[in-house]
This record gives sequence, structure tokens and C-alpha cells, in this order.
Amino acid sequence: MRASPVLSILLLSAAGFGCTFTPANNTRVSSSSSPIYVSGYTGAAGTTIRVEAASSPSGPWTTLGNIVSDSSAVPLRAGDVYSFGGYVNVPLGFWVSAGCEEEVYLRTVSPGIGFRHFTFDRVSPDGRPPMTCVVMEQNDGATLLEAAEQCASPDSPVIRLTAPGPQSVVNGDVLVRTPAEAAIFACVEEIHGDLIVREETLTTPTISLPDIVFPRLREVRGRMDLVYQQPTHRSGRTARRIVLPRLERVRGDVILSNFINPGSPELGRIEMGLERLTRIDGDLSMYSNVIGTRWSGLDALRSLPRDLTIDLGGDWFVSGLNGLVSVGRDVHLTFSSNGSGLSALRTVGRHFTQIGGTHYDSNALRQLTTVRGDMTLIRANVGPTFPTNMFRALQFVHGRLTLENSAQIGGSLALGHPSVALQIGGGLTVRQSPALTSVGLGTVSLSGTDSVSFTDNVNLCTSAIQTWINGQTGWSGTRVVTGNGGC
Repeated sequence: MRASPVLSILLLSAAGFGCTFTPANNTRVSSSSSPIYVSGYTGAAGTTIRVEAASSPSGPWTTLGNIVSDSSAVPLRAGDVYSFGGYVNVPLGFWVSAGCEEEVYLRTVSPGIGFRHFTFDRVSPDGRPPMTCVVMEQNDGATLLEAAEQCASPDSPVIRLTAPGPQSVVNGDVLVRTPAEAAIFACVEEIHGDLIVREETLTTPTISLPDIVFPRLREVRGRMDLVYQQPTHRSGRTARRIVLPRLERVRGDVILSNFINPGSPELGRIEMGLERLTRIDGDLSMYSNVIGTRWSGLDALRSLPRDLTIDLGGDWFVSGLNGLVSVGRDVHLTFSSNGSGLSALRTVGRHFTQIGGTHYDSNALRQLTTVRGDMTLIRANVGPTFPTNMFRALQFVHGRLTLENSAQIGGSLALGHPSVALQIGGGLTVRQSPALTSVGLGTVSLSGTDSVSFTDNVNLCTSAIQTWINGQTGWSGTRVVTGNGGC
């Protein structure tokens, strides 16, 4: 019969060994002033566990306090087992500088009993959880002592703890223009203010620019405004990287920009360096006037509670947002022709506006299902002959659907899946679309009493419009049909 992890620990303790599992070796605590919880198992009731601290793994050791094991036993066939656990405070004087962090060392001993204490990493040396390791080693024929020795930390019986160093927090705003200025903040983990990265002044043509790196930054509590500077020489294809490999949260707005300099290439790459950013509490805005630039490096973001704005003077290639599933408020997209990205977006909490867009790859907005406010498409191709039907998963627009200068390719309108109804709850406007020769919109189902308006579509027959409106049996609002083709 296979032993349970708890039973294995109990057997180990009953055989004359003690195990301290908490804290694990190399645990990082929130602050050097935080109390430390120490716990484990012994083989006898009322055992005094002495917790000691030192500034070095070799000592000298100073007693911080004692913890006594429980008096109530858990009876097992292998014997009784008693747990221990309690808090100790480590005086600040024991913590020493270790690069950007502070560190201290603990150990547990049992005076007068002769227990041998083992400590453990979060995973055993072979990659297994410590308790699992003990069980498996015994199943493979190891003695209890051999199993403990095999699974314990290489540093056992010493436990190393780390905490943020004194330079880990900046209270105020941070403005950076160069890699050298960023290096000043190499140890910073939190900025309690805004982070702003601006373009530096370049006096000579450049093909590439060195990275600006914040290696330990985890949180910005204000706004984050990053400008990804473009090289000034036409051979330079990649904008300067701003690397934040540990950044997880920004509590304010995030603004990401890339603007072309005279002589810069019109095609390039922007590696945003935000691979671990999972939470933005404010708006996310992306701006660029560079044609054909590919944005990447923001795939961990799953939801955005406020607004998303992407305003690109060139094409829209934002592969770096392909993990985003929902936007809580408005989405506003502006670009010229080609589009790619937002392949996982399903829900927009309020309004969706798109200006531009005649071509899309097969992933662009392929899962957008619901817009809970108005949806406005201006100069966007929604014609049925386009190879990958735009918004082909769309099923619900709770507000008004507005199509302006649309159907640039194909002569008629198509939204949503061809076999699934697209329900519009706030009326419909189709205007100023000269390429439109037939209504299309065969799956659209209108409801409510908001108006339906077809105006200034010079090549669309008025009779075809009236026939389409008459087919909307679930709708009972007013119609405005003016300035269209007479046919």
C-alpha cells in the first residue's frame, strides 16, 4: 500500500528526525520587518523548537524564540506525531544587503533531544515537491534517513530568506530618456507615481538603439507612458526596446507610442517588452504614424476594465494583444488598410468604433461576439466577397449599428456568421457608402423601436432598402430613407 505524504513525514519524525517545511529555503518575504511563520513536525509532544537567525549561513547564530510542538497526538500505526508552528520576528540588524535585495538565514534546532532537522526548497533537487519526493524515495527502497537526505534542500538545515531592498520603492514620478538613466532604477520594484519614457535627442544617424531596461519593476501605481523610439537611419527596422520583464500591474493608464523620425524606415517592429503585464486598471492607448509596424509583447493581458484605443497612421498589426478577451468600456480602432490582431477579443462592454480597414488576416477580431453599446464602422470593408468575413463571430450589438462608407469591396454588406442571426437592439444607420449596390445583411435581426436610416448611398436602390426594412418583423421604429439610388 502506497504511503501518504503526511504519513511519510510522520514516520520520518517518529524515527528521530525533524522536518521544517515552512518557510521553504529561498523564500522571498514582503518586507524585512514582516513576522516569519515557522512550522514543521516532530516525534514528541511538547518538544521545544528553537529558531535561530544569522547574517551568514555559517553563523554566528542567535536565538529568536522558541516554538513548542502540540500536546495532542495524531495516532498512527507508526507512532504519534506532533506538529509545531509559530511566528518569530527577525530584527533588522540581521538582514544584510545582497545586490538589490536583503537576506537573512534561519535554522531550527531541538536542544537536548538530538533530532536532526531537515529543511526543504519549494521543490526537491530533482524537481518534485518535497513530500512527494519523500514518498517516492521510500517506495524505491530508501530508508527514512536516506529519503530525507535525498529530498532536503542542498542548504539544509539552513533556510535563506530574502526581502526587497531599500531601493525597491520610488515614491514619486520617474522620467527616463536614456539607458543610463534607466540603470539608476535597476533595483526598483514599485513606482508609487508615473513612469514616463521619452525619446532622447539623437545627433548622429542610428541603425539601432540600446534597450532601456527596468529589470525588477513589478508595479506602477500611476500612469505609464512609453515612447518606443525609432532609429534615424533607414536601415534600422526595430524601434528601441523598453524591457520590463517582471512588470505585472499598472494602476493608471498605459500609453504606448511610436513616431517616425525623418529618414527612418516606414516598416519596422516594436517589441513592447510587457510579456508579464496582466493587469491595467486604467485605459490602454497605442499610437503610431509608422506604416506597417508590427507590435508584439503584450500577450499576457486577458481583460481591460476601461478603454482600448489603437490609433495607427499606418497599418494595424498588433499581434501583441492576442490574449485580450474582454474590454470593459470602449474600443476605438483607427488605421489605414491592413489589420491583424485582437484575435481573442470576445466582449466589448460599451461602444466599438473602427475607422479604416479594407483588409484583414484570418485572425483579426475573429472571436468578437458581443458589443454592449453602439458599434460604428467607418471606411471599413464589410463586403461579403472578402476572403475572411469581417466580424464573422458577431452575434449581439445591444446599441446602434452604424456603417459609413462601407462595402468598399463586394458591393453589399455582411457581418457575423452566415448561419447565425446578428441581433441589433438599438437601430441601424447605413450612410455615404457609394460602393454599396445591395443591402446584404441577410442575418441581421432588428428589435426595439430605434430608427433605421439609409442615407446618401447613391448606388443602392431605394426599393431594395424598403424591402429589406419591411422584412424586419421584430422592429417597430421609424425609417429614414433619403439620398439613395432611384433605380
